[in-house]
Amino acid sequence: MNSLKQLQHACRFAGMKVPLDSVINRSDSISFPDGTELVEGKLRRAKKKTKKEEGELSEAEAKALAKLEEEEAQAEEKAKEEELQREEEAVADRKHAVVKKQVAWQFAALVIAVVVA
Repeated sequence: MNSLKQLQHACRFAGMKVPLDSVINRSDSISFPDGTELVEGKLRRAKKKTKKEEGELSEAEAKALAKLEEEEAQAEEKAKEEELQREEEAVADRKHAVVKKQVAWQFAALVIAVVVA
């Protein structure tokens, strides 16, 4: 009886009725109005649906959402292009460093050949 009173108090605090189906079935799971569930003493949050998924968007909201999604896609594409450009520049810099090193060694060999001769 004490457990039932605790459950009743907790349900009042949560703003809901006592889940009689769970009490009668002696189940330890309760579904709350916001979609979360209490299963085996652990709270599981429900995945929130977006307004788009629920189909509650007005035409203006749908257009604004489509525009935002398009802008996000463009920004993502631009970021990918910039990353590719940075990678290409890094490869070019490495090639330049290799060529520079080869020229330095050739110059050193030339200096040694002139000194020795």
